Amino acid sequence: MHAADADGSLEWRDFTADPRADARSLLRMSASVESSARFPWPLRRALAADRRAVEALLRRWEAGEAPTHESYRALQLASTRLQAAQWRPSGWYFALW
Repeated sequence: MHAADADGSLEWRDFTADPRADARSLLRMSASVESSARFPWPLRRALAADRRAVEALLRRWEAGEAPTHESYRALQLASTRLQAAQWRPSGWYFALW
């Protein structure tokens, strides 16, 4: 209610993105995707490829490589695809973007 009534800026900014924590979360959420009959095979294949890509990113980041804008964007796209697939599992067309 305070935010709705405020006249000025809320003065809150979150500049603390944690790509490693985000990658670990995505890997936990997608652990059973490949074996789930809930998702059609084209979507399972695309989500499995995303999972392997995120695993590779996380290995590099944990080895000391700094996340780049491009690598973090790849993580965000994998996360978006997983969320979209969970929202509409029959949407095999999500595998195409």
